[in-house]
Amino acid sequence: MQADAGLANLKLRERDGALISRDIVERFVFERARAERDVWIGWIARTAPALAHELQSDPQATFAALDRIVRENLLEISQAKGETL
Repeated sequence: MQADAGLANLKLRERDGALISRDIVERFVFERARAERDVWIGWIARTAPALAHELQSDPQATFAALDRIVRENLLEISQAKGETL
């Protein structure tokens, strides 16, 4: 009886919009992570020329180094599985 009451309460809360389905949350988190990844990848292309100019370094080498570092960091973040970074 208690389990039925708890289930009824969950269904009521879901119907009232107090709960969100797991699928919706997972889709949101995935899309948010993808958007953040895309911002970082774009940042490399925008930042590398200015950094190369400031450091008087080869623009292609600077881009390659930034690209490698950012992608390694994104991979590390993606593998964190909820741990505090």
